[in-house]
Order: sequence, then C-alpha cells, then structure tokens
Amino acid sequence: MKSHLFLHNLCLLFMLSLLLLLILPQLISFSSASSNSNTKSPSCLHNQSSALLQFKASFTIDVSYALTPFSKLWSWKANTDCCTSWDGVTCDDFGFVIGLNVSDSGIVGNINSNNTLFNLYHLQNLNLAFNDFNSSSIPAAFSHLRRLTHLNLSAASFSGQIPLEITQLKRLVSLDLSFLHLEVSSPNTLRALISNFSSMKELHMDSMDLTIGPAEDWFRAIGSAELHNLQNAFTGPLPSLESPSKTFRWLDLSFNRFTGSIPASYANNRLLRALKLSNNLLTGTVPSSLFNLLFLETILLDGNHLTGELHDDEISPISSSPLYEINLNQNRLGGPIPPSLFKFPNLQLLNLGSNSFHGVLDPHVFVSNITSIDLSNNTMLSIDPSDIAINVSQLSNFYFSNCNLSKIPGFFRYQEKLKNLHLSNNHLQGKMPEWIWNVVENLDLSSNSLVEFEDPLSDHSLSTLNTLFLSNNNFEGPIPMLPSSLTYVSLANNKFSGTIPPTICNTSCDYINLSGNDLSETIPPCLVNMSSLLVLDLSKNRLQGNIPDNFGDQCGMARIFFGGNQLEGPLPRSLANCTYMEVIDLGNNQISDIFPFWLEDLEELQALMLRSNRLHGTIRHHRRLNNSSFPKLHIVDLSSNKFTGQLPMEYLRTSKVMTMNTKDDTHQVINSSYNEDYKFSLMVPNKGQELDYVVDLISILNVLDLSSNQFEGEIPELVGEFKSLAALNFSHNNLIGEIPSSLGNLKHLQSLDLSNNDLVGEIPSELASLTFLSVFNVSLNHLVGRIPSGTQFDTFSRNSFQGNLGLCGSQLQIQCNPKTRDDAPTSEKPPSSIENSSSDFDWRFALAGCGSGIIIGVVIEHFILTKNMYYLAKVLAMERFINESYRQRARRRRWRN
Repeated sequence: MKSHLFLHNLCLLFMLSLLLLLILPQLISFSSASSNSNTKSPSCLHNQSSALLQFKASFTIDVSYALTPFSKLWSWKANTDCCTSWDGVTCDDFGFVIGLNVSDSGIVGNINSNNTLFNLYHLQNLNLAFNDFNSSSIPAAFSHLRRLTHLNLSAASFSGQIPLEITQLKRLVSLDLSFLHLEVSSPNTLRALISNFSSMKELHMDSMDLTIGPAEDWFRAIGSAELHNLQNAFTGPLPSLESPSKTFRWLDLSFNRFTGSIPASYANNRLLRALKLSNNLLTGTVPSSLFNLLFLETILLDGNHLTGELHDDEISPISSSPLYEINLNQNRLGGPIPPSLFKFPNLQLLNLGSNSFHGVLDPHVFVSNITSIDLSNNTMLSIDPSDIAINVSQLSNFYFSNCNLSKIPGFFRYQEKLKNLHLSNNHLQGKMPEWIWNVVENLDLSSNSLVEFEDPLSDHSLSTLNTLFLSNNNFEGPIPMLPSSLTYVSLANNKFSGTIPPTICNTSCDYINLSGNDLSETIPPCLVNMSSLLVLDLSKNRLQGNIPDNFGDQCGMARIFFGGNQLEGPLPRSLANCTYMEVIDLGNNQISDIFPFWLEDLEELQALMLRSNRLHGTIRHHRRLNNSSFPKLHIVDLSSNKFTGQLPMEYLRTSKVMTMNTKDDTHQVINSSYNEDYKFSLMVPNKGQELDYVVDLISILNVLDLSSNQFEGEIPELVGEFKSLAALNFSHNNLIGEIPSSLGNLKHLQSLDLSNNDLVGEIPSELASLTFLSVFNVSLNHLVGRIPSGTQFDTFSRNSFQGNLGLCGSQLQIQCNPKTRDDAPTSEKPPSSIENSSSDFDWRFALAGCGSGIIIGVVIEHFILTKNMYYLAKVLAMERFINESYRQRARRRRWRN
C-alpha cells in the first residue's frame, strides 16, 4: 500500500516538473512583457481610436471663437496611435482611453446619446469645456460612463434640463456646470439631483440661474460637496455655514450681489481652507477671527463695501498657519495697517490696495516671506524713506501707486529678488536715484514730479531693467543713455530736449514712447529699422526733416505715431514693408506727397491718420478696379489737405470693416497683432474745432473724415454701404447735388458734418431714423424745404442749419408753408456770416458700446500679470455666457412674434 502511494506521489511530482518546464518560457516572456510595459507607452486599441475619430467627424471645427486659435482634434489622424500622438487623450496600460480633454478646441455642433463618445466606457476624466454644442441638451448617455470621476461641461453651450440619468455616476468627485443655460426649477429639485452623488467633493455652478428662492435653500441643497463655486447673481444675506454643511473646505461665492455682514459662522468654521467672497455688496467689518483659523489658506474679500479698522492685537499669526493669500482690495477699510498682517509664515500674496489706510509704514514690517505686496490707492499711506539696510528675502512685486510718497524709500535698494516696483502717481520729487537702475526689472515712476537723474549715468552694463515708465514727470535736458536690456520704455510728457540719441537703437525695445517732449532735429534712421520694435510714438515734439525711408524688409512694426511735428518731404515708400502695421498717424506735419496707394496691401492696417499735411492729387483705384485695398481700415482721417477729384467712396468700399452691418462684426475681423495696455490720442475735427480724444482700443471707432479738402462732384449713393460708420465728415469741400437718402442706412452714425459745400435739395427724411445721431451740421449750403422733426432733429440747434436760404422749421424759428414741403420760408433771411456750431460731438457715446470689451481687456491684463489663467478663462467664459444669453433671448422673441 505504501509502495503504491509512493509511486503515485512520484508520478505526480514528475508531471508537475514537466508542466513547469512547459510553461516556464511563457512565464519568462510574460514577465519581460510586463517589465517593458512599465517603460513603454500603451498602444491604443482599435475600437478606442475608431470611437474618437467618429466623435471628431460628427462636429465641425471653428477656432475663431476659441480662447486660443488651436484645436486638439487637429492631431487626431488615422493610422496614428491615439495614446501617444493625439492631444488631449490619456490611456491606461491596456490601451483604453481613460482621460479626454478637448476643452477650447473649437468644437461646434449638436451632441446626442448616439455619439461614439459614450462608447468609451473606461473614461474617468472628461473635459468638454469652452466648446459650442449649439445649446443642445446634456445627453442622458453620460450615464454610460460609469467610471467617470471628473466631468467638466462648463461654457460648452448646453441648455435645458439636467438629465436625471447623470446621477448614476456614483464615482463622480468633481462636476462643473458653470456658464450653462440649464434649468433647475427649485432648490428641492437640485437637492434630489445632488444627493445621489455620494462621492462629490467639487461642485462648480457659476452663472447658473439659481435665483428662485433664498440663497440659503440652494446652499443647503448642495451642502455635501466640500468645494462650492457659486457665482449666480444671488442677492440678500450670505447663507450660514452652520450644520448641516459640516464638510465645507473651499467656498467661492464671488461675483454675486450678497449684502449685509459676514456671518460669524464663517469665522468659526474650523475646517474652512478657502473663503472667496470677492465682488459682492458686503458691508460691516472684517472678522479678525478669520485670520486665526487653523486651516485657512485663502481669504478673498476684495470688491465689497467693508469698513472699519483691522486691529493688530486681534490678529495672531501662529507658526503653523497655512495662510497663503489675503486680498482686501477695493473696500473702505481705514486706520493704520496692522504689522501682524505681514507675519504669517506662509503668506505669499497680500493686497490691501484701494482702501483708506493711512500712516507711515516702517520698512521692517515687510520682513517676511511675502513675494507680492499691493498697497496702491491708499492716498494717505506712506513709507519711511530712510536708507534702512534690510532685505525682504522673497519680495518680488511691490505696488505702491497713488499713495503719499515724497521720496523713494531707500530700503528698496537692498531687495535682491525685486522684479516689479510701481510707485506711479505719488509725490516723488527731485532726482531719480542711480541705484534703482540695477535693482528691478520693471519700474514705474510715472506721474510724479521727478526732474533729473542722479549721476553717474554712464554704465548700465549690470542693469536688468526691462520696462521703464517715466512719463508725466518734469525731466529736462537730453535723454540719458538707456540700458540695453530695455524692451519697453515710456518717457512721454516730460521736458526732454535735444536730439533722439542713436544709442536707443542698441536696446531690444518693442515699445518706445517719446511723445510730448521738446525733441528736435531729425529721426535717427536706425530707429525705424529696429527689428524688435512694434510701437514707436514720437508725436508732439519738434522733429524736422524727412521720415527715414529705411523700414526694413523684415519690419515688424504695428503702430507708429509721428503726428504733431514739423516733418516734411514725401511719405516713405518702405512703410509698405511693415506687413503687420495697424496704425499710422502722421497728422499735423508738413508732408508733401500724393495719397499712399502703396500701403493698400497692408492687410492689418486699421487706422490711417494723415490730417493737416500738404497731400494732394486724386484718390482712386490705380491698379485694378476690384482690388481688396485696405481690408481692415476703419479710421481714415485725410482732412485739411489738398486732395481733389471725386470722393473716393468706390476706392474705400473695399474695407470690409467699414461696410459691415454692426460694430460686433468689426470686433470679429480685428485681431490685433500687438496687445498692449497703453492709450493713444486721436484728433477728431468737429465743425472748426480740433478735439483730442484718448482712445483705449482702435477697434471701437469707425471714422471717415475727408473734410477741408478740394473734393468736388456729388456725394455718391454708395456712401450708404458704409454701415458701421460712427462719424462721417465731408465738410469744407466743393460738393454739389443732393444729400443722398442712402445715408439713412448708417444706423450707427453719431456725427454727420456736410457743412460748407454747395449741396442743394431737401434734407432726406430718412436721416430722421438715425437714432444715435448726436451731432448734425449742414450749414452753409443751398438746401431748401422743411427740416425733419419729431426725432433727433428736434435736439439740434439753429447753427446746424443756418446759411441755407430755403430751409424752414422750428430749429430756425422759421415757419414753413403748410401746402408743400418745398416752399420757401415765409420770413427771415440767414445772416451773411455764420459761425460754426459750438456743439461738440461727445465721443463718450461712441465709446459706450465697448464698455464690456474694455473691462475684459483690463481684467485680461490683470490676470496675465498675476498669471492666474484659471480665473482669466472664467472671466472670458462669463463674457461668452452673457453674449449667448442675449442671443437666446432674441431667438425667443422672434419665436413669439
């Protein structure tokens, strides 16, 4: 029996050994493959790439409205590996797609539950934000993606109801439905929806319509998530953080209209890590206990109406405090700034600007780990100017504009990491210290009373200065030698005299502004040949001679301002080399030449200002009849020259911008190749007066000024095709014939001046429909008949119509014959000498339509400087959301009608 058992065990052992020999090579091969899989990227499975390619094919790609002119889907190509070669695609080790980020990719079209996107069952992270799904409903098929943990549909043009099927995504940790036109009828509906997301940690619902019912009810409905972003135009008091909302960690209630004080429950919530209440209408004081919360990292209370003082003895920084950012900007806080605010060990960003803090700060309070301090716009706040040798080890940015400094504090010279120092709009006097050239990278001392530079100025070889703003001071004498490291320099509106030093050409500047000084002699030829230069402003000096004609073949200039000098000679032909040119201002000089036809191929040119020179000849097509001359030109000022012949309307109609229907279309065409935060002046003549207006963005004005020349003939009917014009001036010419009724098509027109010509006939009744018209002048012509009434025309003074023997109406206090409109007036002859109207065209009306664009520009500038691109994207999404709201309302109105 035992021998049989022994033989059985022996056979079993033999069989196991044989089996091991057979499978050992496979085990080794599998082990090797597994090892290689850790070092090589996975290969995309065919069904995954096929589903993605079908997803791509179901939409059109249009990046013209994208935040960036790029689509991730452009890299998706057949016969390439979706896991390794396709942008926005992430795979697991087995070739399944687990992450898909196609945000801001110009996707346009409807998406439904049959889309192959919903066949990617392994997806864990899906981002469709910032695309255009044509206001389609959120597909219920999202419920098929059961493994999803992160879903971002923000600003993707979804609308309608939130499908209940989406609650089957039990693993969902983060959900972003911001900037969507979704319907949520009540807090109870939302509570029923959100309660099923047991794993939810982050919930973003910015700009959803949650205004039905108190904010407190909505707050409780979504109280399970730890992070809340709720920018929803809420009103009333802030909701409490009392139970049942015990799990709060991050709370963002910015950009609402909450009123009242900050509840005590906020300052008592020990779990809170971020509190963002920016841009509300909050009043009362800042609870000091907020600064003492053990886990709080961020306090953003900027843009409210908070008052009172911050008391030093109530703020007690502890060594373990994680507080990283404090922003109390734009409130009404006062008193001295408590030194304890600077003592939080991990504090990096402190912004107390635009309040009413006062006193003199001891530089020792800045000794901390803070990298950025903004105390600007506290007009009674100052810093001890003594030369105190202390080093704030991490200080990189210091903003102290519009305060009460009379001298540059000496402690700045010891800051080794200081990059940005802004002390503009203070009361600085005397000399600019020599040491400051070698301390910072970006320096703004503009709008002070500095008069000279401290010697010596000969050696700037160690300077790292990149940006220099010294405009609006009282500097005198020659322009000093500037560091070669400079890329942006503004010395505008001082008293610099002498010549422009050729050494300025040794810099790498892309922006040079020397306007508003007393500079003389000629423009250095090297200046217009600088390869790096984008903007050159030499206006309002006493420069003489010819404009250098050596703009290089690789000219990259975008804007030149040479107006208000004594320049003469011909226009430089080499300007045609500057293919990126957007603005040319050579007005108010003594230039003698013909119209610059050679510039008509500059596709980016938007403003051409040649007023008050000695230009002459006719303006007409000189090469071919239907060429696309000046396609983006929309500011043309040729006034006060000696041009002759017919009005060049046929020639200028090739500008796509001036003939567009609306100003909104103008913005779609114009895409400036150089975005900057400076302003430039535009001289606009108005009935004998020269009005100088400061304009932020050239794309907001559409102006055609051909006044004070020798044009003759009739005003052509095609003038009515220039539909986007805001101002049109044909005055002081030799025009004849009748005023064309097609002028009534210029629905955006706000100023129309046809005075001092030889026009006949009646004032067309179509002009009465121009509801934006605020300035109108047809004086000193030969017009007859009744002046239109009952509209804007009732607001125009008699000066707008005098000097026309046959006009009648209440504006002239001349009665008309009731029988026919053409009858001559019954009394009063016009005086022989008529003064031009004193009514000025208020360009604030012309700028009214661009308010939101300027705000967004300022916001963009701020976020670019602070590198907070997440909030930049949110602001741009909000603008897009608002525009979409208007479009939907318009569609609903059309449907009702």
